[in-house]
Amino acid sequence: MKKIIGAFLIALSLVATGCLHEEEDIFGKSAAIRAKEFKEGTEAALAAAPNGWVMHYFPNPTTEGYTYLMKFGTGGNVTMAGKNKYLKNQYKEEISLWEVILDNGPVLTFNSYNTIFHIFADPIDPDNNPDLEGKGLEGDYEFIVLEYSDSQIKLKGKKHGAYVLMSRLADGQNWEDYFKSLDNMNTFLFGNTPNNFYLRVEDTYYTMYDGTTHIFNIVPEGGNRYADGDKVPFIVTPDGLRLYSAFSVGGTSVQDFKLADKKLISNGFSVDGGNALDFYNQAVTPEEPSRSSANRWVVEPAKDMSPKVKAVYDRIVASCSAVGRTVQLSFYYYGKNQSDVLRITTKRSTATTEGYLNFEKTVSPESVAYSYKGTGDQPGLMFYKDFDGFKDFVELVNTDFTVSADEPLVLSSLKMQSKNDPDVWFYVSYK
Repeated sequence: MKKIIGAFLIALSLVATGCLHEEEDIFGKSAAIRAKEFKEGTEAALAAAPNGWVMHYFPNPTTEGYTYLMKFGTGGNVTMAGKNKYLKNQYKEEISLWEVILDNGPVLTFNSYNTIFHIFADPIDPDNNPDLEGKGLEGDYEFIVLEYSDSQIKLKGKKHGAYVLMSRLADGQNWEDYFKSLDNMNTFLFGNTPNNFYLRVEDTYYTMYDGTTHIFNIVPEGGNRYADGDKVPFIVTPDGLRLYSAFSVGGTSVQDFKLADKKLISNGFSVDGGNALDFYNQAVTPEEPSRSSANRWVVEPAKDMSPKVKAVYDRIVASCSAVGRTVQLSFYYYGKNQSDVLRITTKRSTATTEGYLNFEKTVSPESVAYSYKGTGDQPGLMFYKDFDGFKDFVELVNTDFTVSADEPLVLSSLKMQSKNDPDVWFYVSYK
């Protein structure tokens, strides 16, 4: 009887044990085990990239982004490289420590001071702004790991909450050359770009102001720049730019833009520099007629010009050179005369002489027309009457021009083409 009861009890215990295993399978691994495995997977992914990672670092959600390159060693060392205004725009590398710790979830921490990275988390503002004393640049050096793979890791600043993306750097990519590619793209997009950008999707457009700050102010068509804009930080990439957060229109979102067909393109959205003719006129039109323009359109013989225009321009250069002078011609608004003018600037040694010839400028939706008034200041009239080539140049520009851009994104150089004579064209640059 005891054997029967014992066998029964053993069988009962086996059934109970089987039920317990089934319950454990239903709930899976414990949270502690899952966190440990996630931590170890993150560490392995970081250390497995032979040439390291690109970090798109935003100190906080309202600031511009900064690029860092990082190579993680299995021994706890990380080599970082950066190049930004806080490093005096010089490429710099530094080695410090890294670790993935468990702190209510996996956290990537750079737990020894690194002068090229921790500057963003330092409470002392590097620009000595008294309003930021005790706050500094309000950046993070510890990041919650949200997702990881062999090619991409998504992080979130532990204290200030900015999302940070890390992408695996291509094998063989030279680090310094990578930063040079960022410099080249930034110079192309913003270094010589006087115009705003326009984000277009279907029949809607938005004006993108303040690109040089790396924080776009995106304003809808007809909106007020100072009241209706969305501030969107971004970071420059080797092939375009990436917004900090996705920008949505009609259910479609965009975040990464790539340079293609001389525009920035993304998911049905395109970014260009707007209407060349409008910009040509607006760029040198002051808000108050009594004030001179802050900028001018300079005739650029080095860029290109038609043989007919070049022949006349070469005569102007030769006549000025004969008296030891260099010469530059530009279109300008002169507040003293309240007139658009052809500005003549000549230099001899350290002495500069400027003269003006007054024009009437008329802008239509298709063209800009110049008409010489027959007046000017004393130096301008002297050049016009006494130096070879000036009268003929005035005659050439005394006409209607269409205005176009070879680069529709960057309107710093525009082509002026006579509507009445196909052999009259030249380029002007924004100065």
